[in-house]
Amino acid sequence: MTELPKQDLLLKLLGMTTSASDNEALMAIRRANELLARAGWTWEMLIREKIKIIENPFNGLVDPTRRPKNEQQPTTPPKPSPPKPPTPPRPPQDTWHFDNGAATQQAQKPRPQMGPQNAGPLPRRSRSTKYRPSAGEL
Repeated sequence: MTELPKQDLLLKLLGMTTSASDNEALMAIRRANELLARAGWTWEMLIREKIKIIENPFNGLVDPTRRPKNEQQPTTPPKPSPPKPPTPPRPPQDTWHFDNGAATQQAQKPRPQMGPQNAGPLPRRSRSTKYRPSAGEL
C-alpha cells in the first residue's frame, strides 16, 4: 500500500459529488474511484487507515458561558445605576407682536408641562344650539 497521492485532488472530487448536476456528481465519484485504485487503495482502507473517528473530546467539559444550576449566585447585590441628571428647562421662545404697524418682541410665558400629577378629564365640547328643522318642516 502506497501513500495516497493527490490528496487535494481527492478532496476536490469529493466536494464535486454534491453537485446538483447528476452527470457532474457521477463523473466526480468515478474519478475519485480511479484515483484510489491507481494508488492501491479502497474506500474502506481510506476510512479505516486515514480517518480516525474518536469520541467527542469535549464530553464532560463545562460550558464556560453557562453556570451550573447548583452554583450559588453572588452574594453582593449589583450596584444601582446613578440617577439621570434632570434636563435643563428650555428658554421661552420669543413672539413678535404687531401693534400700529410697529413690530415688538415679547417673551412668551412658559407653558405648564402636562403630566400625571395635573392631568384631569378632558373638557367636554358644548353642543351648539343651531336650528334643526324636523322631518315635517322640510
